[in-house]
Amino acid sequence: MERLIECDRCRAPLAEVPDRSVVQTVCATCRFKFQVINGPLANKSGRQVGSHQRDYELRLEIGDRQLEIVRFRIARDHLPARPGDEIVVVHTMRGKQLEELLYVRNLTTGDIIRVGSPGDRAERSANALGFLVAAVSIGVAMTIEQYRLVALGGAAVISYVAWLWIDRRLEPKHQLSPEFAESRQATQGLLERKQACDAGRLAAVQSLAENEAHRERLIALRRKMSDVDIDLFKPRLDAIDRGLMTLDRQRAVDIALRDGYERAVKILDIELEAGAAAEQLGGDVAPLLLSKLDELRALEEQQADLKRELQANAEIEKLLHERGA
Repeated sequence: MERLIECDRCRAPLAEVPDRSVVQTVCATCRFKFQVINGPLANKSGRQVGSHQRDYELRLEIGDRQLEIVRFRIARDHLPARPGDEIVVVHTMRGKQLEELLYVRNLTTGDIIRVGSPGDRAERSANALGFLVAAVSIGVAMTIEQYRLVALGGAAVISYVAWLWIDRRLEPKHQLSPEFAESRQATQGLLERKQACDAGRLAAVQSLAENEAHRERLIALRRKMSDVDIDLFKPRLDAIDRGLMTLDRQRAVDIALRDGYERAVKILDIELEAGAAAEQLGGDVAPLLLSKLDELRALEEQQADLKRELQANAEIEKLLHERGA
């Protein structure tokens, strides 16, 4: 199963990473490079360092009987991970070298251990060099007796500009050829669309489950009312019938949304596997995909209208609320 990983710098969809693999990729938006390790935990070890920190070593199963070893130090006594847990480890890179560990995520338990952020190491180096520049600039300004305040102001400006320049120069951003940048932008654009389609499909599946639960509640209530006295509960029975009709229409829309998003995801998967750029999709594929997405957006509006129609039925809302409580 592939995992969609987002860029930890700009949050754009970055890459789909297969199980038991190591993937290195560049974000076309922020130009940061990342290494992603995805695999089950074989075993782990740890040892106390000082009074507050602990060194950990994780051994992840990659490929056929291969292990990828990840080492890091954090101020944490317990690492929530057991052998067999699915683990994702993300680093930034500078060229071909690992720059800094960002996080370790346990997909099995949902825990995430944040170790750093993209550019932290570069920022620390920039701060140190910026402080040095500031110290030299202020030292020079203090030697100027006349217009000392002006000199100190100039030193502050020079120090700040120097810090900005150093920080940007030290950031581990990568130069991309125009062709490669265009290809990465296209791939990430497809991933963004797929992410949206996956979210739409999940929302439709959840709506179907809610719809079925509401139907069961209303049908059970209708049966009880009919068994007691149809004339006594006639107004409520009429309201339930209208509610069931609305739920039937809503269910049809939810099924169309679920199936439509599933088809869209399959189309996007084919394009991603083929390495096709969004701007270079086949003449009949791109219009088809865009048309399908427009149809799905129209269905989502119809779904929202039906939900509002159901909520406007005060009697049904009351019955569902009482049953839910």
